[in-house]
Amino acid sequence: MKMFKTCLTVQEVFNQYQKTHQGLLYKRIPLADCCAPKEEDFDQLLEAMKSTLAEDSHSAFVFNCSNGKGRTTTAMVIAALTVWHFNVRLHSSLSDSSL
Repeated sequence: MKMFKTCLTVQEVFNQYQKTHQGLLYKRIPLADCCAPKEEDFDQLLEAMKSTLAEDSHSAFVFNCSNGKGRTTTAMVIAALTVWHFNVRLHSSLSDSSL
């Protein structure tokens, strides 16, 4: 069994990487476990994604929760559907404007 000398929180890992990765942002959006997200949770995630993508459309997102299953997957699905929705609308409006 491998022994580790330290155990870092997500915030501590972010603080380390922020020094070497310019533009790295940390946003914490707590979601309740084992239940559907609240409307406010959707709003927070959507706003965080919109503001980040407005600054850099090639931004990447990392999601995690303490267990790595329920809330992580929920946030990833919300994010994927949101990005898909905006990409479809963007391509649709670009197609309409060329008519």
